Amino acid sequence: MATKRLSKLLGHLNKDEEDEKVLENNECGARGSSSSSLTVTDNRTGKTLDIEIADGVVNAKEFSKLRLPNANIGLRVYDPGYTNTAAATSRITYIDGP
Repeated sequence: MATKRLSKLLGHLNKDEEDEKVLENNECGARGSSSSSLTVTDNRTGKTLDIEIADGVVNAKEFSKLRLPNANIGLRVYDPGYTNTAAATSRITYIDGP
């Protein structure tokens, strides 16, 4: 079991050209004000927000800028089971991922 996990970990740590191509495609294929951003429109208020995409990741805290008038707290992102959440930027974040 430990050998299998170590092997998978080392596989993620080794820089792979294929990984770089995937990151490039994710960043270049995004729509918005630039090729490395995500544009979100809040249909409740009509407010549009551009969120930077860095290394294929967006900062969930940015969504808190979307709030209803007179609201103290903005929109929050819920990820049940933490199935698509990274606690840190790391090449090994997805070691147990899909």
